[in-house]
Amino acid sequence: MSLIERVMLSLFLIVLINHQTISPLSKTNVYIINERGTNIFLCEVAKSPDQWQRGLMYRKTMNTNEGMLFIFPYSSYIPFWMKNTYLSLAIIFVDEENEVVDVFYPKPLSTNSVYPSKPSKYVLEILSNVSTKINVKRGDIVLF
Repeated sequence: MSLIERVMLSLFLIVLINHQTISPLSKTNVYIINERGTNIFLCEVAKSPDQWQRGLMYRKTMNTNEGMLFIFPYSSYIPFWMKNTYLSLAIIFVDEENEVVDVFYPKPLSTNSVYPSKPSKYVLEILSNVSTKINVKRGDIVLF
């Protein structure tokens, strides 16, 4: 194999490996535990500023057992809104102890921000009708 062929093969392998290891969003199981039992969701995980900003924008459908988990580097009063978000969502703020701080049900496409009542490290978004069905409320536990 010539030097040029080896270099081209190396470049191809680097691109292939990077393409396979860089996925837009990883997924994890998220468990909401309350008096109704343990409810399991398969959630996309948003861990970077670009992923936080995009969230579930522009999506038209989502399964009842799905959602998005936002993981922030530290607890804060991070605002959320529904700009360009067509789904009817519950925005669930969760503190460092994995306890639900607040649950909001903003209208789709709203540009009004919602803020947690105390610093939150995580935010979970699931469909609003699912959240009301399983009665997500302050004090519930969210594990992942």
